[in-house]
Amino acid sequence: METTRFLQSAIAAALCLAPLGACVTKESASVRPCPPLESIQPAVDPATCDERELAEYTAKLSDQIIDRNMRSLVRVGFDDEARVTSVCVDERAGRGGWNARRDVADHLLDMGSIPHGPICVAGKRIDLNRYEAKLAEAKDAQGWCRVVVGERMKAIAPCAKFESDWILYDRAGVMRPYLYVKSEVAKPTVSASETLSRCGRTERGFEEQSECIQADGFELLTPPER
Repeated sequence: METTRFLQSAIAAALCLAPLGACVTKESASVRPCPPLESIQPAVDPATCDERELAEYTAKLSDQIIDRNMRSLVRVGFDDEARVTSVCVDERAGRGGWNARRDVADHLLDMGSIPHGPICVAGKRIDLNRYEAKLAEAKDAQGWCRVVVGERMKAIAPCAKFESDWILYDRAGVMRPYLYVKSEVAKPTVSASETLSRCGRTERGFEEQSECIQADGFELLTPPER
């Protein structure tokens, strides 16, 4: 009995992740919402990492923390030795933040510990479930904002309720849309609707259009395998 209590206390202590205040215990069974973006670690720049190593580590974290049906954005922060120090759910992105906080907490307690990341994530953060969260947000935005449509692309005009920071691309032969989102690293200054208008010319093929969109500081998120 004493051993069991000790293990539960140790797990709870390990999961009280100070920088973002994400304290997970059996009693609370929830991680906290993320604070504003400007007050947390910057996103890792993929250009500073080994592409395969970062992708494999991110996939491993997702498998351990994210439920199949989750539509919320989960942010994972790291200290200067690439150890996980924070896990939170961003309730300003995606959908179903409250349920996601509870589900993530359940997974963290089951894990007991989270593996160190590659050295390139030290002092940075990794965002999980980006595609599903942004796609859910994009679907909601289309009910509130004016939609700008190209031959295969869709975005929203600048809108008070949602940021014009994504482009959906219906690529031939692909069941779910490709999703271009504004890169936090590149910090683009143009709106998604402006980029769509410039890059959506019908004479361009997918590769050319994709290069054009990414040149404006948008990052491509492809549909994850289900």
